[in-house]
Amino acid sequence: MLLVFLGLLFLIFRWYCKHTDYKFDLYLYIGRADRHCKSWVRSFPLYPSLYTFSATKYIDDLSVTGCIIPHLCVNWQTLQICSQATNETYNLPKIISLTWRQKLRLNWILAKPFWCLLFTEYCCFGFALQKLG
Repeated sequence: MLLVFLGLLFLIFRWYCKHTDYKFDLYLYIGRADRHCKSWVRSFPLYPSLYTFSATKYIDDLSVTGCIIPHLCVNWQTLQICSQATNETYNLPKIISLTWRQKLRLNWILAKPFWCLLFTEYCCFGFALQKLG
């Protein structure tokens, strides 16, 4: 019975990875002390290794807005996301949708100095891209 269960888990894992082989998700982790909040930013086609992420300075501003429909406003003018395969340049979205739980957590985090991290999730694995500040 245990072998059947493990085999089923393996098949589900392989099926999921095959359906996400050519895209990855970009997340923004924002934290302070031992608390953090993970916010989905956007999806990109192809593999993460085919992109370069660079910035000449740290993130400019983060703010939480909206009571009923909360959003994270991101201002980072110098971030460049370039696809080496297609030679396209991407920007972060200026507004990211949040849940109420994320809003409450981010209000607490952003009240004092915080840290940020861009993070990708690709085919069930995660990779930290760059510490922002």
